[in-house]
Amino acid sequence: AFGGKLKCGAVICPFHRYKISFGKEIKGDYTVREYETLTESGIVFARLSDTHSNGFPQFIRQLAQTNTIYPGFTMEIKCTRPELIIENGFDYTHFRPVHGVDAEPFSPEIMDSGSLQVESHFLIKTFRPFNGKPAGSIIKTPTQINAFSPYLSVAQIHGSAAMTFITSVNPIENCGTLLRFSLGLPKSVYGEAPNPKIVKQMLIGSRRGIQDDQVIWEKISLIAPRNFTTQDKAVLAFQGFCKSFF
Repeated sequence: AFGGKLKCGAVICPFHRYKISFGKEIKGDYTVREYETLTESGIVFARLSDTHSNGFPQFIRQLAQTNTIYPGFTMEIKCTRPELIIENGFDYTHFRPVHGVDAEPFSPEIMDSGSLQVESHFLIKTFRPFNGKPAGSIIKTPTQINAFSPYLSVAQIHGSAAMTFITSVNPIENCGTLLRFSLGLPKSVYGEAPNPKIVKQMLIGSRRGIQDDQVIWEKISLIAPRNFTTQDKAVLAFQGFCKSFF
């Protein structure tokens, strides 16, 4: 409560002095349920159910061992369905028209841990000689995306320019969505202490990429029928994955 004070492990309501405790044990007039949380590299994750961990605690801990993770930035998006933002990452056909990068078809699979995973390649055109190849060459960059819930995904781009994108979304007031973005840089590529200038430029580029998508997220019609093609296999897999949550 606004203006509440913490006393003996409970919040004292400033208006009626009700004692509001936390967890299963009732110690006051009211009790607020506790939720499992996980803190890693300065990022706090909360699981709002007793199920659906989908292997995320093990995944993020292992990721933190191999990556330097930077809590990046937050953005408010005028989108009433946050899961559409995570779904967007499973739509490989949008990368060329929106971001100027080709991607091979995504192959979705439900992992033993419960997460939805796709594997593919981004086809990146070089603008200067790279690894012995002339300018204009196409580099196939392995890519893996995991959704752990309708509101949380991790995308890993491998290779010599490897990076990891951690994206979470939550509904907020006024029918909006709060997007949180964090960046992971593999220690095998960037070392234990990546150059701060590189980190800054990657975060700037990531924000611009999200802003390119934001225009579509905020204008998409939620009442128009959605027509899918054979290219939408991963999108449909994500929608099926979400049904167990809603």
